[in-house]
Amino acid sequence: MIYNIKTQGYVPKKIKCKAFLKLESKIHWRKVKRKPWMTSCKVTDCYRLLKIGNTLNLLLMDHKHYNYYLNQ
Repeated sequence: MIYNIKTQGYVPKKIKCKAFLKLESKIHWRKVKRKPWMTSCKVTDCYRLLKIGNTLNLLLMDHKHYNYYLNQ
């Protein structure tokens, strides 16, 4: 699949490269308990990919922005 990645906040280039490498292999998506239409994938300890619904658009963000999306 071809995904489009958008970043929220400051994401270093090194983390973006890791996210693209992660997309090349099989991704283990986990459901977010508070929002059942969201799924997330851990890139590193501080950064996550967030998929909202069944779209091909992904959001790459740190935990500060991730928590903001969960609390909306």
